[in-house]
Amino acid sequence: MKLYLRWIILTAVVLPLFSVQSYGKGFSFAPETPRNYKFVKKVPENATQHIVIVSTRNFTNDLSGFKSRGVQPQHKLHWFLASLVGDTSYITTYSDLEEAMKMLPRDKDLLFYVNGHGKNFDLVIERGMRIGKRYNLNMVMFDWPTFYYALHKTARNARRVTNSMAHTLIEFNKIHQDLFPDNHSTLMFHSMGNHIAKDLVRKKKMKILPEDFLDNLILNSAAVKTHHHQKWVQKLDIQK
Repeated sequence: MKLYLRWIILTAVVLPLFSVQSYGKGFSFAPETPRNYKFVKKVPENATQHIVIVSTRNFTNDLSGFKSRGVQPQHKLHWFLASLVGDTSYITTYSDLEEAMKMLPRDKDLLFYVNGHGKNFDLVIERGMRIGKRYNLNMVMFDWPTFYYALHKTARNARRVTNSMAHTLIEFNKIHQDLFPDNHSTLMFHSMGNHIAKDLVRKKKMKILPEDFLDNLILNSAAVKTHHHQKWVQKLDIQK
């Protein structure tokens, strides 16, 4: 129990932060409420915004709900495009990340975002839509189960999804080069999402990731222990 009594919320570690010219001086999150969503077979033509979601959740086979609150036991991923019409997000499924990202506009920079503690699927959609709209970004949301009272369950799930995260980043880099070669890319770990960043180093996944493939790396409000944090932070050598 003592291990989880001293979470320290750090100020953002920015390496570097979004450029002032492109994104403005402030980067903050407004209070969120769950967004209505429904699964559909076709992307609505009148959608005003799209975000991509890579989910590690344990969905039912027909995607009508969740088999459990945790990570998919066989570490199977689901790839979604969420398209906004009014106050509802319409979710379409894809066979892989590339097919989903082909639906994003080519004139926006990319933000690969890893959520923190207390987020269910609804809130991940809501946050992705808000950030994408405010900063005019193409959002790729890494969705993992964190909607618990107990912080240790979120930390445990971070360890469980680290391998999926590493392989998704490899695929993301290839798609960036092929489909968005003139756009900047940023990876942001928010709050307890920084446990995944730490586990990428601890589990030696940095060896399989391309070097310097990101323009920006952001560790925002990192909810990880400060003790010896520099030992793993300095090994996150994946930005230019």
